[in-house]
This record gives sequence, structure tokens and C-alpha cells, in this order.
Amino acid sequence: MKKANAIVIFIITILIISINTPVFATENYSIELKPSKQSLIEGDKIILEFYITDIVVNPGIGAVYGELVYDEKVFEKVRQEDFIQSEGWEMPIYNDVNEAEGRWFLLREQGDLITEDSILFKLEMKVLDKVISQDTQIKVCAISASTAEQDVYTKDAILDLSVEGTLVPTQNITLVLFGVTVIAIIIIIVLVIKHKQ
Repeated sequence: MKKANAIVIFIITILIISINTPVFATENYSIELKPSKQSLIEGDKIILEFYITDIVVNPGIGAVYGELVYDEKVFEKVRQEDFIQSEGWEMPIYNDVNEAEGRWFLLREQGDLITEDSILFKLEMKVLDKVISQDTQIKVCAISASTAEQDVYTKDAILDLSVEGTLVPTQNITLVLFGVTVIAIIIIIVLVIKHKQ
């Protein structure tokens, strides 16, 4: 009897844990970022399209959440007004003011669920007016989508970009100053030696 009770308790515990555990799977859908251009220069504006693709979740997806991560030494701060609504979706809600900065979410406009690829929204970002030439990334992390029955997670979306700037990295300035100092010392030594002769 004790063994049967232990088995029943074990099965109930497993069921409770599995009901409350979100589904983690990368094959249920993907988030992709498509830029209006890959190579940027100082002051450039770029439009990013946020796509949801490869949806195999039933009965479909009605809400999407994520966190936008980018280098604030390359791009101006993103604000709510930088988002552009896409057909079938409500305007994304973006947190640009507190410790949850970067988090966004959006819902289907009619409360329906989608099963086909869709543009979630667009985002306009601007490169700072003065930057160092570098490669940079824009990421969407902590992505989850709601099917009305469960939250389904997927891998981060990462976009690689290159930025051409006119600022010189600090380490290069240090090397240049060091080189100029060494040359100045050599010239002084040569002048002192010539003067003694």
C-alpha cells in the first residue's frame, strides 16, 4: 500500500511540474531581423523589420515578447516613438525608462492567432553622429510567444552590422602619442649628439 501511494504521489508531482513548465523549443518558430542596409556610416538611419517565421505552434501565436539589446556607443537610445506598427499587430509597447529597459511586447490586433510568417513591427534606429569604425550587433533576447495556452521560447535573434566612423579609438591615440614621444626623444638625442660634436 505504501508503495502504491508513493507511486501515485510521484505521478501527481510530475504532472504538476509539467503543467507549470514553459515549453522551451527552437523549432516552434523563429524571430529574424532584416535591416534596410548592412553597412552603416555616422548619422545613418536604419529600418529593422522584425519577422516571426517558421511557425509550427498550434493553435498559433497571439503575442510576442522580447528584449532589444544594442550598443549605445553606436546607436542613439531607442524610444517608443521609433517603433512602426505592422498590419495585423498592435503597436509594440517598449520600455525605455526603467530597469526593464529594452523589453517590448505586442499583441495581435484582433486577438486572433497567426500560423504564417509575419512582420511583427519595424524599428527605426540612428547611428550616432560620431562613432569609431567597428562591427556591432543588434540582438533580440529572452524571446517568448504566447499561444493562449502556453508560452513558447526560442533562440535569440542576432544581426551583425558594420559601422564606419571618424573617431579614432583611444588605444590608437595612445599608440600615436607614444610613437610621437619616442620620435621626439630620438630627435633630441640626435641633436644633443650633433651639438656636442
